[in-house]
Amino acid sequence: MQICLDLYTNSIIFTERKEENMKKFVLLLLTISVLILSCQKNSVPDLSQQQQELLNAYVKLFELREKYSLSDSAFIDSSEIILNKSGFTPEKFQNAVNEFKNNPEQWNIFFEKAMKKLNKTKASANSG
Repeated sequence: MQICLDLYTNSIIFTERKEENMKKFVLLLLTISVLILSCQKNSVPDLSQQQQELLNAYVKLFELREKYSLSDSAFIDSSEIILNKSGFTPEKFQNAVNEFKNNPEQWNIFFEKAMKKLNKTKASANSG
């Protein structure tokens, strides 16, 4: 009788451990699924053609600002050339940037892309 009781008790313990392990496995699987889905959700969306032009102009002006002071005539002349090539007037450019700034989520995406492009440009300039 004792042997049967021990076998039964061990069987219950084994079953409880099996259920506990299964719960851990399901929890791990759910965690991995959430992580994968959140990574896909956080991927940076593509910009429209006009937004891409704005991004390019923004990066070029940022680089220009590092070379000249804002009041320098070379900065002013060069910035007008950059904006014209990108299809912007100074007012349209500022309005477009302000539209992004008014939406923090879009601004963060735009600014992140701008900084990546700027870093890539600097890296290629340093290596060449």
